[in-house]
Amino acid sequence: MLSSVVDVNEPTPVSSVILESACDVLPDVRSSWPTWRQAGWLGARYLESGDAGSYVDWSELARTVLAEYRPTDDTWRALADYYELIRTSVSQRTLFHDVLAQVVARVRHAAETDESAVLDDSAWQQLIGLAAAQSVRLKDPSQLVSLRAVIDDWTLLSRGRLDVSVAAGSSAPEVSPLTGAAILRCLQELEGCLQSAAGPSAVDIGISAFSSGHVLVISSTAAWTRPPLDSPVVALVMEAAPLLTMETNTGEVRIVIRQALQPTNWLSAAAFAPITTGEIDQQLARMLHDMKNEINAARVALREVPTTRTEQLEVRLSASKHLDQAAALASRLVAADRLMSDQDLAGETDLPSFFRSYVRDALGTLPDNVRLLPPPTTPALVALGPRALRTILDNLIKNAGEAMPDGGDVKLDYIVDHEDGKALIEVTDTGPGIPSHVITEVCSGHAVPSTKKQGSGIGLVGVLRLISRIGGSMEPVSGPLANGWSLTIPIANAEPVGGQ
Repeated sequence: MLSSVVDVNEPTPVSSVILESACDVLPDVRSSWPTWRQAGWLGARYLESGDAGSYVDWSELARTVLAEYRPTDDTWRALADYYELIRTSVSQRTLFHDVLAQVVARVRHAAETDESAVLDDSAWQQLIGLAAAQSVRLKDPSQLVSLRAVIDDWTLLSRGRLDVSVAAGSSAPEVSPLTGAAILRCLQELEGCLQSAAGPSAVDIGISAFSSGHVLVISSTAAWTRPPLDSPVVALVMEAAPLLTMETNTGEVRIVIRQALQPTNWLSAAAFAPITTGEIDQQLARMLHDMKNEINAARVALREVPTTRTEQLEVRLSASKHLDQAAALASRLVAADRLMSDQDLAGETDLPSFFRSYVRDALGTLPDNVRLLPPPTTPALVALGPRALRTILDNLIKNAGEAMPDGGDVKLDYIVDHEDGKALIEVTDTGPGIPSHVITEVCSGHAVPSTKKQGSGIGLVGVLRLISRIGGSMEPVSGPLANGWSLTIPIANAEPVGGQ
């Protein structure tokens, strides 16, 4: 058992063979990764619990056990993917998802019931925080930036409003671009918490080091008009930058910058490789930016003071148009967020029971001229939560229905391969088929430009992402009578490949 490697105190032939075998087969057994995670294999138990220090200790022991073994490029990349799957699941952006749900609900309420609701400043600050946090998340981690350069940028941006001075002798460390962008955004937010004066407010900054990082201390002669920690912008940005925390102490604001753990070997280098962001992250950032612009335009329109009845109607029409656009973006944001979230992946789904209820619900979402043909009720329990499976099928069935404006059939089917520990679910339709360039782009993880008025082009890429996260796969199905997609999903409690 691979987890026994954690307990060995010295290299042995058995532990060496087990670890080498695990590393070598890792690229070919992605469908078994959820089972490996549950068993805590390859140090997963430490990353699952957030105990990075213990993982480093384990990796040093494992490196000693492995002696002269060196992974191939494919093996190392698979190991990094395996660890990234664990780290992103552990560090779910709970606050981001919760605040996004609140903002979407308020935008819909404003568009459908009370347009003046967009004038609520607390909801506006939440939207600004979401956009800022997603922008920070997208920063390229490949090059370090100087903290002093970050402070200089803030000094330049706040010129005329703040008089910033950095304490002599302060040693500024280098930080990742993500951490630097988060610090800059928090400093900008602090400016809004200071009481404005007749002239520039004096702000003093000191930088001090401690055993595992640095502390940025900000103080000012001006009074704080509101507690900086109450800002949703600060809270959301801090969540996006896990190495940062903010605290207040007798009028000072302290930003604690923890030092990232440095890899000591190829195992820990894979475990702490920068988490990759993709097309869905970029689309999410663009949609948040666009919704912020639409809401801001609606707020500006509603704050105008019309002097005639015609002007009053024009103001409401302008605000209404912007709110309609914001509401459409809100729906797309919800769909994109579901495709980004790993929270619904955990769990098991009984396919016969699931499809009985799902088909009833899905029928109401399709045009009247499109039939939905249910699958047979073959017993099967898959290692995927029902909400995630619903999100995946919703995307595929919606695409199938839209591809058949003149009507047709959408068919659901599945078979179970107990020997390989997999279930194969097919979603096919009698439409014109999937263009070859779409298949190429989706299978390479790229969003396809949408031809739909309110489309984002990330649905299929998001489905592929969710399926991949649980060790499954998605392949195109093409034939003379039907076209669509075939999904491979691990069966719950299936034995790992090779009986490891």
